[in-house]
Amino acid sequence: MGDNLTPLYRVVVVGDGAVGKSATTIQLCRNRFIEVYDPTIEDTYRHQLIVDNDALLLEIQDTAGQEGFQTLFDRWLRWGSGFLILYSITSRDSFNRVHWFIERIKTVSDQDIFPLVIIGNKNDLEHERVVGVDEGRALGIQYSCTWMEASAKLRRNVEEMFIDVVKQIRDPKRNIALSHPMTLDQKKKKKKCVIF
Repeated sequence: MGDNLTPLYRVVVVGDGAVGKSATTIQLCRNRFIEVYDPTIEDTYRHQLIVDNDALLLEIQDTAGQEGFQTLFDRWLRWGSGFLILYSITSRDSFNRVHWFIERIKTVSDQDIFPLVIIGNKNDLEHERVVGVDEGRALGIQYSCTWMEASAKLRRNVEEMFIDVVKQIRDPKRNIALSHPMTLDQKKKKKKCVIF
């Protein structure tokens, strides 16, 4: 529990470098946009959120997007109850890497289902777009999970992505089924929901 009364949920934000993971997290927690890209190794934030009229506490792990942090990365994945995977609509490479992140979460957590939202960030940069809306939507369909576009700069869908992943953690029936579909009974047995 956060304060013995407020439930605490652990959310891990992953994605390639420079896709806006820190900017999104700071926009949620501090209501401001950071203009300058400063590579993150590891930052943890706490933020109170209202979900379905319930006050709860988020503990958010903002992760490194660079290679070379595999041991830390695997530790973050084991720590989390839900995951946000960000790509930039201005970077084809970051979009293509979403598959790798999903497979890594499945491997490290030893789960085929887990709370997940895929986010196409930086949709305020429409003039620089290289990843189409239809491509992002198709990725969400492929993994049977929530997908949305967002802008950390404009605070567009920032709260919504965190609310969605928390709703998935809170309600096992909303859990997504990844590439190995399972029955609801199997999902309930496989799901490891960590609520403190």
